Amino acid sequence: PSNIDMAEDRNKFSQMCDDIDVAQPEWISAVSIDEVHAFCKRVGFPCLVRPSYVLSGSAMSVIGTADDVDQYLRTASLVSGDHPVVVSKYYENAVEYDVDVVAHHGTLLCYSIAEHVEAAGCHSGDATMFLPPQNGTKELMKSLYDAAQKVAEKLDVVGPMNIQFLHTATGELKVIEANVRCSRSVPFVSKTLGISFPAMMVSAFLARPEQTLLPIKRAKMSHIGCKAGMFSFNRLAGADPILGVEMRSTGEVGVFGRDKHEVLLKAMLCQNFKYPTKAVVVDIEKADDAASFAPFAKLLATKLKVFATERTAAALSAVGVEVHLAYGRDKPTQLPQLDALYEAKDIDLAIQLRDKTKDFIVRHCTAEESPVDYWIRRRAVDFSVSLITEVAIAKLFSEAFVKFTPTDIEIEPFRTYVPKIYHKLKNANFTLLRRQKVGLCINDDVSSRVLALRLKEDCHNLTCFHADVGQCGSGSTLLEELLSAGIPTEIIDLRTKMAECCTDLIMANAMAEAADFFITNIGRHVINGGLLPAMKARKIKVAAQASSRAKRVVRFEKYVKAISPEISVYQPWRDTRMLEEFPLEADQIAYIVENGMAAPKIASGVKMTVNLAGVAQTAQSQSTLKLQLVRLPRDCPEEPEFVTIAFQNGACTRINGVDVKAYQAVQLANEIGARNGIGIQRTADGNLFEVPGMTLLARALRYLYEAIFDRSSMDMIRSYSAHVANQVAHGKIADPSTQSAFAGIRFLANDATGIVELELHRGHAIFLKVEGVVNADADQDLHGDEVFTQGNGDFSDMEW
Repeated sequence: PSNIDMAEDRNKFSQMCDDIDVAQPEWISAVSIDEVHAFCKRVGFPCLVRPSYVLSGSAMSVIGTADDVDQYLRTASLVSGDHPVVVSKYYENAVEYDVDVVAHHGTLLCYSIAEHVEAAGCHSGDATMFLPPQNGTKELMKSLYDAAQKVAEKLDVVGPMNIQFLHTATGELKVIEANVRCSRSVPFVSKTLGISFPAMMVSAFLARPEQTLLPIKRAKMSHIGCKAGMFSFNRLAGADPILGVEMRSTGEVGVFGRDKHEVLLKAMLCQNFKYPTKAVVVDIEKADDAASFAPFAKLLATKLKVFATERTAAALSAVGVEVHLAYGRDKPTQLPQLDALYEAKDIDLAIQLRDKTKDFIVRHCTAEESPVDYWIRRRAVDFSVSLITEVAIAKLFSEAFVKFTPTDIEIEPFRTYVPKIYHKLKNANFTLLRRQKVGLCINDDVSSRVLALRLKEDCHNLTCFHADVGQCGSGSTLLEELLSAGIPTEIIDLRTKMAECCTDLIMANAMAEAADFFITNIGRHVINGGLLPAMKARKIKVAAQASSRAKRVVRFEKYVKAISPEISVYQPWRDTRMLEEFPLEADQIAYIVENGMAAPKIASGVKMTVNLAGVAQTAQSQSTLKLQLVRLPRDCPEEPEFVTIAFQNGACTRINGVDVKAYQAVQLANEIGARNGIGIQRTADGNLFEVPGMTLLARALRYLYEAIFDRSSMDMIRSYSAHVANQVAHGKIADPSTQSAFAGIRFLANDATGIVELELHRGHAIFLKVEGVVNADADQDLHGDEVFTQGNGDFSDMEW
């Protein structure tokens, strides 16, 4: 309680800041009008005057003259020893920073620094904020952090704290106030940073004082968050639509982007700001502000007709802006009148920049006494004309206006920007594709060619990625066609990864009753698992794949989530635009022919997958499937072929005396098995698989398993194999449970070392012998019980 009192009591807080060497604006707590006048004379106008206890800036005012002091103290409060007023120096053109922290007994666990766009003097609830700051230096950020840390340590903060700082035009850093509570900006900074501040608060609350909690380190942000207020001036008749020290907003919006101009424009559009297309009227009260804004008015003039009041026209004309005069209520006989222009919808943007030191006077004027600048603002609201009243916002908007249009803006959820959160792109967002590095996974088929050509029209930075997983041709024809069309294309060599995956499946299927290898799913797993790291290494931001099949779409998204969550996913065949352009395969073929490519030859009614593992064919309608790789048993040689296969730790290392690695082993086994009719599988639904090499190696490994493992080990391998088979059939090779089963099989297969001799004859692999078994024991009980033991060579060798 004493620390909270220190933060809330201004005198105690001021004394604390002096003790820890944290600067603050000059201030006094005055109990008489003379004290107020003396202070203002000493520090100079403008000054900020308020009662001792305020909520949301209530009754606070910026005072510009000595007469204003007297008027404020007569109308706002009674000055006495019981009701003092706080008077502080008001720094014009200063930048305000909001620092939110979560601490555990003074140790900062996480923090954020948000920068106000408007000059200091705008209530933090109304202000437009950037996170991270766009103008402050790294040294300034360090000074803000150090000051916040000093305050948190002195107050022994446990939980949240919000501190507001001023950075003056002369480079001084001063603390305004510290609130030992959660601020309204915490949800915004939590989402922007990807750090749950509330979760950190709970940890701080529940931890014991002696516990050490680990702070969170945040990597450099690649995006910008912007918070802006929502206002209801259009529902409050006569209300002056200005921002000041009193809070006016009735809500807030938060947006995210990559560019500060884009993110500001996006925030303004979310505030129901209407993007101007006709004309702007500019009225600036202070000469200095008019001179500084004139170059920005010149930017607006490139796309809008510019009207200006008499006091502003000269400054704009000085920089070459073509200005059309417009008159307010102070000159009712002059034409054109601003009210008439508003009413006729000839103007759709009003920029009115006032002298803020006169806000107190305007607030106490009647409708008849109100100055012309009030009516310029108010009538803009009444006629639904977009209005800007802050110098910094006006300048930044002018830059954004010439740089972006609403159609150029990224429309995405915040998950697109915050790291480590998986996301998908809105499939109709071609604007985003134009601005990012896009990677397209392709195959040697019609769909891939169509997407490569079509996306090239929408993407300035498209790269196609084709995987070589041991298929014939390796996509060389496709590569030549795409490169000749000006589409960058890379072939990623994944043959070794494919061979390693085949080896795992050989170990798993060696004991399976029916060795189903699911060639297509194996290839898809290797391709997704290999192309995504390649994209990540090349800093691809958006990944797409060519298949339109729903299962492949879902699996691809899962692989992205697991391997490269920072990459966005675009599914082109879920995009209504693509579906409307290419409703039929005939439309796709016509499109690629029109663009100078030859349509790939496809067997009518047959879908085929070819890779290192073999060939898979799926029949469409009543099409007949023909063998592509393996001979029919009746066409094989009459003479048998003998093969010797050596295994080490379950992996094939030598075939017929030739040392081989994983890729060479599958490739050579494919040749041997294919010419002997090994590995033909037909399914009940009419599909045809040719897997000669993996089938041959799996059968040989089975004989080695039987010579080495006891019953319990064999049962364990069968259990793992059944799970792997089910997962592979459903395309879930990357699932943790599948990989765990593979790990278990590899562990058991560490003992599988030896040489197997087979006789191959017309589709059959006949076991001859196993030799060179390292871990076999001559006295080992291969069956795990005592049914068979050494006999005596007589009748007693059989028990009756």
